[in-house]
Amino acid sequence: MKILRTIIIALVVLIAAAAVFLVVGVPSSFLVDKIQTEFAKQTGRQLEIAGGAKLRFWPEPTLEVRDITLVNTDPKQTDVKIDSARAEIEMASLFSGAPKVTQFTLVHPVLRMPLIRRATPENKPAASKPGETKREIPDIGRVVVKNATIMFMRSKDDVENQVDHINVTATLSQPDHHLDAKGTADAGTQKIVFQVKSKAAVDKIEQSLPVEMTLELPDFLEGTLSSTANVISSGSTIKFNDVEGTVGKDRFTGWASVDMANKPKVKLDLDFKRLKFVSKPAATPSTTAAPSASGGAVESAKSVQPWSDQKIDLDDLNFVDMQAAFSASELDISTLQLAPIYIEGALVNGVLNLALSNTGLYGGKSDGLLTLDVSHAQPRQTLQLNLTGVRALPALSTLANFREIDGTMQGRMDLQATGASERAVMSSLGGTIDIFFKDGRLLDVDLAHMVHTLTQSTLKGWQKDKAAKTDIDVLNAHFKVNSGRATTDDLNLVGPSVTVTGKGTADLPTKNLNFTLEPKLVLNFENKSGSAKPVSFGVPVIVQGNWDSPQIYPDMSGILDNPGAAYSKLHDLGVGLFGKSSTGNDFFKSLGNFLDKKDDNSKDKEAPAAGDEKTAPQDKGKAQDTVKETPSESSKPGESSKEAPKETSKETSKNTSKDDTADDDKFDEKKTRAKIESILKDIFGK
Repeated sequence: MKILRTIIIALVVLIAAAAVFLVVGVPSSFLVDKIQTEFAKQTGRQLEIAGGAKLRFWPEPTLEVRDITLVNTDPKQTDVKIDSARAEIEMASLFSGAPKVTQFTLVHPVLRMPLIRRATPENKPAASKPGETKREIPDIGRVVVKNATIMFMRSKDDVENQVDHINVTATLSQPDHHLDAKGTADAGTQKIVFQVKSKAAVDKIEQSLPVEMTLELPDFLEGTLSSTANVISSGSTIKFNDVEGTVGKDRFTGWASVDMANKPKVKLDLDFKRLKFVSKPAATPSTTAAPSASGGAVESAKSVQPWSDQKIDLDDLNFVDMQAAFSASELDISTLQLAPIYIEGALVNGVLNLALSNTGLYGGKSDGLLTLDVSHAQPRQTLQLNLTGVRALPALSTLANFREIDGTMQGRMDLQATGASERAVMSSLGGTIDIFFKDGRLLDVDLAHMVHTLTQSTLKGWQKDKAAKTDIDVLNAHFKVNSGRATTDDLNLVGPSVTVTGKGTADLPTKNLNFTLEPKLVLNFENKSGSAKPVSFGVPVIVQGNWDSPQIYPDMSGILDNPGAAYSKLHDLGVGLFGKSSTGNDFFKSLGNFLDKKDDNSKDKEAPAAGDEKTAPQDKGKAQDTVKETPSESSKPGESSKEAPKETSKETSKNTSKDDTADDDKFDEKKTRAKIESILKDIFGK
C-alpha cells in the first residue's frame, strides 16, 4: 500500500511538471546553438541571439527567439536587428519527421541598408540558365512582418531616408503554392498600400513568374496603379517584362529591370496614355482689397517673401544609376499640363541629364535639356529651354505663379546656376533670357490710366484693378543674367493705347526692380498722315523697389537734360491729354490752352501774361509766378512788366525774336528751363 501511494504521488508530480512544460515552455539554450549553427551553414553569416530561445507546446508547438542581430563584417552588407522571431509548427508534422511551419512572424525588424555612391568593379555570379533551379522557397504557410523599418544609410550613423511602419502579410496557398502578399508602409508623409499576387507556383524562383500588382499612393498618384508582368530573377537582377496595366482608367505599357549586385542600376521604358500626379496645395497669404486712385478695387501689396535658405536635398541621386525613357499622351503634375510629352534621361554617378522633346505645353511646343549635377558639395544646374506658341497665362501662372499677362508666348532660356537652396540658385544665376509676347493683354493694370495718374501723383505699386487691362500687340525683351541680376536695354511694348520702351535691371536675389521707362500714349487726335499720334509723357518714368509693389514716379531731373525737346513733348502732352476745352482739372485746361496758343501764335518762349482771360481764376497766382520768373527785358527797375507800354512790349518781342535767332542756344536754354521747372513744380509739387 505504501509503495502504491508513492507511485501515485510520483505520477501526479510528473503530470504537473508536464503541464507546466507544455503551457509555459522550457528555456532551451541548446536551441540557440542549433539555430546559430544552421544559419551559418545556410547563409555564411553569423547570427547573435541575445534574448535566448524558448520552445513550448501549448496551445501549439511554438519556437520563439528574441533580440536577434545579424553580424555584419562587410560595410556593404545590410545590418539587421529583430526584436523577436516566432515560428508556429503543425503538431502532427512533429511525428512525421518533417516539421511544417504554419506561420512565421517577425516583430519590428530594422534593416540598415548602406548606400553606395559609386559602383565598384566586382565579379558577378553567373546567371542561371533558363529552367535551372538555384534554391527553393521554404514551405511556410504564412509570413507576417510587423512594424518593420528600412533605413538607407549614407554612412554608419547618417540616415539618408527611411520607410517606417511596414506591415506585410504573405500567404502561400496549398497545394499550388501561389503567393498573395499585401501590406502598408509610410515613406515620410506618403502612405503606401500594395499587393502582389502570383499566377503560378513560386517554388522555384529562377523561373519566369507571371504576377499581378497593385499600388496606391493617395498623396502622390491619382488613381490606383494595377499591372501585370512576367518577373524573372537572375542572380542579382530582377526583370519585369511585358508590363501592362492601368492608372485609374488609363492604360500604360513598358518594361523595367533592377540590378542590386552593387550600386542599384535601374532601366525602364514606360509609355502612358494619361498620368496625373497630385500634390497638396501650398498655403498662400490672404490679401485684402484697397481703393485705388481711380476708385477701383486694388489688391493690397503683398509682402515679398525672401528666397528660402533651406537646403534642397537631392543627394539621393548619388545612390542609384538609371537609364529611362518616358512618354505620355498627357502628363499632369499638380496644375502643370504637358500633352504630349517625351523624356529621355540618364543618371550616372550623381549627374542627371534630361532631354525634353516634342512636348506640348498649353497650345504650344517646348523642348530643352536639363542637367543637374549633385556629385559635388555645391550642386550645379543648367537649363536650355525653347518655347513656341505657348499660351502665356496658364503657363506662367503654373510655372512661376505669375498671373498678370496673357497672349501667345515665345522664349528661349539658356541659364546656369550653382547652389543647394533657392537663394543660392537665384544669387548665382547666369545666362540669357529672350521673351516675346504677341496679341495679348496685361491683366489688372491699365497703363494708359497710370500715365494719366502720374501727372498728378507718385504711384505706389501697380495700381491693380480686377476690371482693368492693357491690350498689347507686342511685348519683347532680351535679358542678360549675371549673378542673379537680369538686365535689358531693349524692353519694348506696343499696344493700341500705349507704347513703352525702357531699360533696367531685375535683381532676382532681392526681388527688386530698377527700370527707366519711356511711356507714350496713343491719343485720340491725328497727325498730318491721318493716323493716331503717340505722345510721349515727356519725362522718363522710374520703376523702383520690390517687384510686387514698386514706387513709380516721373524722373524730373531727366526732363532738364534736353529742355527744348522736353518743352515740345510737354506741349503735345498738355494738349493731347487735356485739350483746349478739357473738363476736369482747371490748371491742366489752362496748360493745354496755353501750350497750344504759344505754339500757334508766338515764337516767344515766355509764359502767358497773368491777366490772360483763359487762365482759370484759382490758377492766376501760378500764372503770375511764372511771369515773375521771366520779366520783360524792357521793364525799368522797380516797374512791373504789366506797366510797360504796349509798343515797348511789341518791340521787346521783336528784339527777343531777333536775339533768339542770333543766340538761340543761350537764350532758349535759360528761358525754357525756367518755364519747365515752373510747370513741373505745379504738376508734381516741389
